[in-house]
Formats: sequence, structure tokens, C-alpha cells
Amino acid sequence: MVELIELFNEYSEAELIEIYSQSKTNYIETIGFLKKENLIYSRESKDVFPEIEPIYESPEIISHCVIEFSNQYNYQKIIVLINKLLIKYLEIRVLGEISDDFLDFLSSLDRTTLRSIQLIINISENIKIQKYIKEKEAHKIISIIYYQSSSNKIVCKYNRNIIYTSDSMDDIKNKNNDYLKNIVLSLQYFLEAKTKNPYYNKRLCINKEGDIMNCLKNNEKFGNINHDNVEEIVRSEQFQKLWNVTHDAIIDVRDNPLRYNMLITNTLEMIEPDVYKIRH
Repeated sequence: MVELIELFNEYSEAELIEIYSQSKTNYIETIGFLKKENLIYSRESKDVFPEIEPIYESPEIISHCVIEFSNQYNYQKIIVLINKLLIKYLEIRVLGEISDDFLDFLSSLDRTTLRSIQLIINISENIKIQKYIKEKEAHKIISIIYYQSSSNKIVCKYNRNIIYTSDSMDDIKNKNNDYLKNIVLSLQYFLEAKTKNPYYNKRLCINKEGDIMNCLKNNEKFGNINHDNVEEIVRSEQFQKLWNVTHDAIIDVRDNPLRYNMLITNTLEMIEPDVYKIRH
């Protein structure tokens, strides 16, 4: 059937009937099934469905940044990094109480290149952050996760997802996505996964000590924001190594036909050059 679908790019229906004249009944039944399931359509011109170039490109150096907010590093440097690296999405994990410094930091994010912000905050701080959002309107904050909640639920309020979870911050940090069940149905994601690792690609994480990482659950650190040049580090071949580990290079999924639609958040372990396995 796959071979037949590929032949549609070269031949018309009439030509294919001639090619499959020895099994014409079989051919007609197959075509009828594919049309009924809306898997194929008839066209009058070859220009109706042009070929899609399997190329993914984006201008930002870092698209996704995750930070653990703390006073152990100069968090004002984050503002500079956001604008220099053209960061689009920022996730902020607050490990303790919400301070005035944190609220000042949040306010300063309005003047950056960020498109959206997700906050992960202890449930005990919900009144304080809701008051801030109401006063400042804070349109860039599109999602809030309250950890150590008494219940697990998701609500939508003022076009913002509010997620309540009984998990601790450590649970959230170490939890992995169920990549075999939670399939991502997005053409952009699919194209990115063909040549890049869609989870690690253009991702930067900074832990509470200021260490520069690919992911907070990983062990490897590439420097510290307090005394190293973050821009040089994220441009380095060593830091970007996991960016290029496509799902074709991961032995656990490389033969799965849905591999380009998977979100694999696990730590990846290299078992030989250009071959990796998922650490569970």
C-alpha cells in the first residue's frame, strides 16, 4: 500500500490501473478504501499539493530556558541573556517564598523578547502571585503550576492554565514524559525531530546555584552564570551535542514509526559514538 501511495506522485489513476491490470480488482478495492478513509484524494494538477521541504529553521539561539530562581546567582544576568539569545519561552521555578526581588524580576521580563512565561510555585504562595498578576496584568504569564497542592486538577482562568499538583519540586524535576503515549501531532515538531532533538534543541537550564545545563535533571554542568560567558557556552559544540541527537540515534525508539512525534524528556546516555539509549 505504501508503494502504491508513492506511485501516485508519478502516475495518474488511469496509468496505475494499467500497471496493476493483473490485479485490477484488488487495486480498485484498495483505492476505494484509501479514499473512504480520507487518506488519498483526486487532483487535476500536480501543483495542488507541492512537496514540503523537510527543513526546520528558527532564528533564536535559545528558544526554551528553564531557571531555578534564587539569590545564589545574579538573576539580572537572565534579562541580558533573554535579549541576547532571543529566548522565546521561559520557565521559572521558585523553590521557596516569593520575594520582592522575584516580583521585580518578573516585572522586568515585560521588556524582553519573551513571548510566554510559565511559573512553578509552591501552593502556599498562590495568593501573593495572583495579587501580582491582577495588579500588573502580566499577559506573558500563560501558565502557573502550583506544587504540593492538596489536589490534582487543571483550570483555565483569564486565558491562563492553572495546574494544581500534589508533586514536590523534586518530583517535577525528575519526572519524565511518557513518550510512547503522549504523541505530539505538529508538523513543525515533526520537521524539527527529523534533524534535531526536539526536547534538547535550543534549550538552556540554570539551576539554583547558577550552573549552566542542558536539563535540570542531567548531571553534566558546563559552567556557571556567575563567572562564565553563557553566550559562548551555549554556542559551543560540547553544549549543543544533545541538540543533534535525533530520535534515529536513540536505540529505544529508532525503529518506531512514530519516533518523530515523540517528546523524550529523559536523560540520554551515549553507549557508542552517535548511538544513545534512554535512561529511565
